[in-house]
Amino acid sequence: MKDGIRVGYLPASWLVLIAGVLLIASVFAPGRAAAQDDLEAPPGEDQGVHPDPLEPFNATMFKFNLKLDDYVLRPVATGYAAVAPEPVREGVGRFLTNVKVITYVANNLFQMRFKEAGTDLARFGINSTLGVAGFFDPAQSWFGLQSYPDDFGLTLRYYGVPGGPYLMLPVLGPSTLTDTIGMVADNAMNPMNYLLPWYIELSAGIGRRGMEAVNYRAQHLDQFEEADRYAVDLYGAVQDLYLQRRAHQLRALLYNAPPSAYESYPWVLVKAPSTNDFPDGSWDTPLGEWLTVKGYGSEMECEDALEQKQEMGELRPLQCISTTSPEYNEIVKNMSR
Repeated sequence: MKDGIRVGYLPASWLVLIAGVLLIASVFAPGRAAAQDDLEAPPGEDQGVHPDPLEPFNATMFKFNLKLDDYVLRPVATGYAAVAPEPVREGVGRFLTNVKVITYVANNLFQMRFKEAGTDLARFGINSTLGVAGFFDPAQSWFGLQSYPDDFGLTLRYYGVPGGPYLMLPVLGPSTLTDTIGMVADNAMNPMNYLLPWYIELSAGIGRRGMEAVNYRAQHLDQFEEADRYAVDLYGAVQDLYLQRRAHQLRALLYNAPPSAYESYPWVLVKAPSTNDFPDGSWDTPLGEWLTVKGYGSEMECEDALEQKQEMGELRPLQCISTTSPEYNEIVKNMSR
């Protein structure tokens, strides 16, 4: 009887969640225009001036997370990186992404992005079988099916719900009030919450989150050191990076731009493509047709890299642009063609 109640509760919870999204869509649909208007500000114009009414709490949690990283996460990730070569860590990352299929598919459906939802569902089927539970990605390499990561925080923003104040969560890291609500909703979509006893699912959830954190940190061991080297205010730099990344993800949804491998970076170095007339590229080539070279955590870091390449005699036209700019969205679209 108890198990029957849990299993029977799953459809009801989904119906409630879907009804909530439809209600949000009906109330905030006009807000999509406002969301687009908010993204039209020139890239970087308001960097470093994000409202932060919860700064005392956020700063305390940020210090806590740094200490947690210093004494727990980084040492564990360093040891893990020493025994797990990069291909293994990349495979683990793909596996952890593969199991998020319900979140991706559901939120794409909530946003009426049916093609993207179907693509992610097909990717899951292919990678779970041919890709050995998702450790490999034949859906992309063999069939050209790219992933469309999505979450309920973006669904809310897609329909015009404001992002809310910036929020630094203990252990989980940077977020906003709306993204935190979205995180809770995404977790509610996991059917294991209703099919397994709470203590088993809780343990599995903690283990999954811990593995994600360790695997990500092992692939970015110098993350804070590089950010600290270029940022006067590390707290502000992390805040700016997170908010810009979310703005870029929202822009990609609103303007139907495909996902980018550089979406986690606020700035990218781009180069002019080679042509028959200009083997080293030309400044006359429209910026939307340029190619991405590498992503950077700040404009200063990108400009330093640009200067170093120029000092080394680089002939090809190079430029630093924000990943929230319309030009970068155009570059990403052209890359997918």
